[in-house]
Amino acid sequence: MVSIIEKVCTKLPTKYGVYTTFLFVDPEDSLQREHCALLLGTVQKNMLLRIHSECFTGDVLGSTRCDCGEQLRLSLERIAEKKNGILLYLRQEGRGIGLAEKLRAYNLQDEGYDTVDANLRLGHQADLRNYDVAVAILQYLHVTSVDLLTNNPNKMHTLEEAGIILNKHEIKTTWGDESLVVQADISTVAGVEEAGFAQALDYEVRRKGIKVTLIAPGSVRSNFAMGHGRSQKDMKRCDILNPEDVADAVPKF
Repeated sequence: MVSIIEKVCTKLPTKYGVYTTFLFVDPEDSLQREHCALLLGTVQKNMLLRIHSECFTGDVLGSTRCDCGEQLRLSLERIAEKKNGILLYLRQEGRGIGLAEKLRAYNLQDEGYDTVDANLRLGHQADLRNYDVAVAILQYLHVTSVDLLTNNPNKMHTLEEAGIILNKHEIKTTWGDESLVVQADISTVAGVEEAGFAQALDYEVRRKGIKVTLIAPGSVRSNFAMGHGRSQKDMKRCDILNPEDVADAVPKF
């Protein structure tokens, strides 16, 4: 259970409206990261909620490597239209690895690695973000039910586990190929282990015009799956699949 302390509360006028802005810190956080909650209107049932992790390159600089900035803007626009909602801005830069490591990951991506595989190559987990602090903030503000603006099932799971009633609203951006959005268990193949997860993902998914919004250990043995607790028995059972089998199956989801 995360405990938080409110450091300050103020009114913040923006082009999207005047937000009541709270700044929180987790006293147990060694980095003492400051998280923001921006409230438009008053707390009520089924209010719009966006949980947004910090992305300096996307939110501030408009980087085309991600759609974080666009998701932030679209969320603020949706909240403004409703004249009610809350934005939680969590200081979890680069999926929790920090700005410097994210920029190092960009160098690996330029060499052909996927975001996940680049993080793994740098010695990090695929995604270090944690949404327990978001739950603590919502409970502090007495938010009990929300309309969640997200493409991330991990956020939904965390809120549901905390007993917060929610409905999900997907955020559709113009970034990348939007011909098909898949939240799937994406697999790689044993034969490309040395080449890495990114090359297999590129073969199996990206060339099919699919945008991936969730990656999890799949049904084929790979370095990615090995790093996520798959048993040797499961690996042997999965070796029968080939990359073309996965590629043919994914568009049918």
